[in-house]
Amino acid sequence: MDAVLSQILPGGPRGFFVAGVTKAKAYVARLDDSGRIVWERHGGDAADVFMAVSQDRVILAANTVPTIDALRADGEIRIDAYDADGTQKATARVAGRRGRISGSEGGVAIVYDKGVSENLDIWLTEFDTELRSLRSSHVVKSEHGYAGFRIAASDDGGYVIAGAKERRPFAQRVESTGRVAWSFWSETLPIGLDVDVVASAQGVFMLYPRLEEGRTTVRVVALKE
Repeated sequence: MDAVLSQILPGGPRGFFVAGVTKAKAYVARLDDSGRIVWERHGGDAADVFMAVSQDRVILAANTVPTIDALRADGEIRIDAYDADGTQKATARVAGRRGRISGSEGGVAIVYDKGVSENLDIWLTEFDTELRSLRSSHVVKSEHGYAGFRIAASDDGGYVIAGAKERRPFAQRVESTGRVAWSFWSETLPIGLDVDVVASAQGVFMLYPRLEEGRTTVRVVALKE
């Protein structure tokens, strides 16, 4: 009754990693192919968690501020790196809220917001697998009307970020050097809070709900570089 498991990822050649929150603490575990728990770890305070796999490590990002309070309070995101055997190898912290994380061959990146109420900035911070900070990028500057965001790794070691500002869905491509390659802003139709994104060799694909002719539809947008 006190546990919420929210994410599952492949655990290397075999098994799985699962992550969630138990008794208001971050939780990550490795399971074998039969579902047996190989190891499990409990972290610090967490409202929700997001997990990524990079090389042979699982990275867990824990948001300390609940989403419902995210516009009214400052927060901190704790990031922990574990080896495949469950040994904790590194820890980092980011001053921000609502972090989403993605792994790549060279490390991980976290996208998050700063500010309060109607003055929100979206930031991207990249780390290596030892959680040493590589660079930070200011993705979107303060504006009101912010909705949720997502992040996905691209083929060249960079990342694609998707979200919404003032009900406008956007996507931004950040290269492995930290340079912004392009930004895309969609139409100004009202949308829900969630914008999702996938990056592949075939292009970047966004998915988001919108209100059209009195009914809610889900739109998929294919972006070509």
